[in-house]
Amino acid sequence: FNWRLPLVYQVVGILGLGPARVLLVAVALVLVVRAGGLLGWGVVGLLAMVNATLMMGAPYGPYLTELWAGAFLGLSALAYAQRRDGAGVGWALLALLTRELAAPYCVVAAGIALWRRRWREVAAWVIGAAAYGVYYGWHVWQASRHIRPDDVAHAASWLRWGGIPFLLETWRYDGLFLIAPRPIFALSVGGVGVAAWAPRMPLHVRTRVVAYALFCLAIGQPFNAYWGFLTAPLIALWLGYAPAGLRVLWASR
Repeated sequence: FNWRLPLVYQVVGILGLGPARVLLVAVALVLVVRAGGLLGWGVVGLLAMVNATLMMGAPYGPYLTELWAGAFLGLSALAYAQRRDGAGVGWALLALLTRELAAPYCVVAAGIALWRRRWREVAAWVIGAAAYGVYYGWHVWQASRHIRPDDVAHAASWLRWGGIPFLLETWRYDGLFLIAPRPIFALSVGGVGVAAWAPRMPLHVRTRVVAYALFCLAIGQPFNAYWGFLTAPLIALWLGYAPAGLRVLWASR
């Protein structure tokens, strides 16, 4: 039994599939435009973000909570990069209400706020966490009423230590990389490595991609590779700094 949060399905049920698709595509367009502005409309970053948002236009896109949560996390990282901390918290909490997999992002963001002693932001995170606890508790109560003794549960733990193979599988769930030849995908992985050297990559992009990489090294069933839909916008922002990282490496040779 999946304890999937119902917010997305309630919204789709209220709006209808057509309007929900329009809304998700609109969110994707906002994400692309804001990413382009942050990255100076560089070709690499723009193409990476367009690719990351392609699945948001798919006919079944509104049903995938990972797409919504990934878009919200991307907007949160962009807001933080532009020093709009309140918006960063708001988008991240919306992602958390959409999919609990947004929790690593939120924990790291709250930790940074505490480390930097931004008490108003810390207070926002505390209030948001309390509200989420109430919402999730209500969800558990509702879901538990429908679980029967003979329902099937996963026998294996989600702590699987899938390592780098599983991590790379999640990275493939990123637009055209799903069907791209392996050399093309390998080139994008190399771009991720090069971008790590970019000195001006925003902290809220760098720390989140690293956090999710560590998360996926340990947690996730083999069939959970689709979690990559959630991290795709963050990785696209990371890839946008590949040219800057390459210049640093070239200068230091």
